[in-house]
Amino acid sequence: MSRRSYTSMLILLTCVGAGLLGSCSGRRYDTRLSNTPPALLQLDQGAQAVIAAAPEARWPQVYRYVQTMENAWKDYKRPTVVAWDESRQLWERNLRGEVDAAMARLREAALARDATATANAARDVDTAVLNLFEFYETAVTQAISAPPTE
Repeated sequence: MSRRSYTSMLILLTCVGAGLLGSCSGRRYDTRLSNTPPALLQLDQGAQAVIAAAPEARWPQVYRYVQTMENAWKDYKRPTVVAWDESRQLWERNLRGEVDAAMARLREAALARDATATANAARDVDTAVLNLFEFYETAVTQAISAPPTE
């Protein structure tokens, strides 16, 4: 088997396996195949935890989740993630603005101990973060579907 065939087979099997695992797990993205930064994964997990904890008025946990999310968001915004063209940089900046706004709403709602507003704000954070996931998932999809160079 040639190196090119072996690589193609490995990518195909990885994608199929990931698709099967992803369809069973209920997660929206199989991040093992992506270059999604860990900070975004922490934001997504934190938002899900807040959505579960807020309706039950588990405020100490909600505050810890929000603090962890804020730290993850600060980590993400450090200039270690650089878009490779101007249009993608603009797109990512706009998406960052969505997350900033949603995080501010989450912080305010949690401090007010408003369970409904807190859960809704966490959903907004999650939606904005998932949009950022696509920023990275698109890059992976393009890399996988690009023809091999020799």
